[in-house]
Amino acid sequence: MSLRPNQLRAINETVSNDFESGIHYHATGSGKSWIAMHIIAKFYEKYPRSNIMWICEKKSILIDQFSIATLKERDFDHILKIYNVLNYSEFKLADWHNSVNSGIFWSKPILLVINRAFLTSNDKYKKIKAPFHLIIHDECHTIINHTTRQFYDYMLHQPIIPKCIGFSATPNQTYEPYKSIITSYSIYDAFMDDVIVPPKIKWFSCDDLLEQTEIVHLIKDQIESADLKYRKIIVWCGMIELCEQMAKLWSTVFKEYTICIDTCRPCDNYASYEEFDGLNEQAILFCAAKHREGSDIKHLDCCVFLDKVDKRCPKVFLQCIGRVLRIDKLKQKTFGLVIDVQARSSLTICNNLNQYLNLPADIFPWTYNYDIKIHNQKMVKINKLLN
Repeated sequence: MSLRPNQLRAINETVSNDFESGIHYHATGSGKSWIAMHIIAKFYEKYPRSNIMWICEKKSILIDQFSIATLKERDFDHILKIYNVLNYSEFKLADWHNSVNSGIFWSKPILLVINRAFLTSNDKYKKIKAPFHLIIHDECHTIINHTTRQFYDYMLHQPIIPKCIGFSATPNQTYEPYKSIITSYSIYDAFMDDVIVPPKIKWFSCDDLLEQTEIVHLIKDQIESADLKYRKIIVWCGMIELCEQMAKLWSTVFKEYTICIDTCRPCDNYASYEEFDGLNEQAILFCAAKHREGSDIKHLDCCVFLDKVDKRCPKVFLQCIGRVLRIDKLKQKTFGLVIDVQARSSLTICNNLNQYLNLPADIFPWTYNYDIKIHNQKMVKINKLLN
């Protein structure tokens, strides 16, 4: 698998700076985990006896990244030979720190793979005696989390202070060790290089109150009229109760689609997230706030904000739409459809996006237009923002 220029630059900058702490600020879907894999390989070349910790927010992402199949596909299965890989993304040992400590007696350095929540639970990382020399943190913007800051405060006061390299499409530069940007590669850069597909963003305006039954038909019209390859959709509802209500309503309108729900409640009437993830097309997943970052769901080409938030956090908005902008393996997607039912204006959406685009001063990549539709004797404006 060949590396793109942005990936090569990130790797070379890290190596030339002797793995100095900081963030690679790269767009969702631009290959950050691939960069990280090469960084640990380069780190081994220079420091073959040093231990590495690989942290990620989503255990499902770690499970996929360090599966035998993925490592072989990326020609990285050799790390299983050169490192004592302790992977706690799937198998959760209560005394995992003891296994890490005993790992120092092996003839190979440790590569600890762990999701952030499990790592920081009950402060068990404080029981680790083995020194760590490099921390790779995918989605490192979680440095704003209190327990995450406590973890880094502890690690940065150890006798051996680890070098810390983070990856994020929406970085937070408030706290150490992630105050510095090592390299940046924005969504705009990724658009221009065809690394991710462009978004088509739509929302509805109406002087009259639109009922949910009317909204779902308007959404279906937009999905059916769009030239989507897969019609695989995630719907963020904001509340668990609304997920269940909307799944019931939408199943009467999207009759040819598989309806799925992913919440903390068991729901026997609908398919699960695992089933949704495995489907290739015509499926809809309802969740409250899951899968807004980190998730790499195959063939996802549409997302819907149904949570009625009119002042959405720019970071959350960008993280969410990043789910549908990833290029699929068959490269059949030409865009990602984003429907934000409650968006206030094109200015609001542009502001949400532009905060993380790093645009040149003379570039404005958006085109706005609209269509008018009469629905149930109500005049509805279908707003469209294209790049």
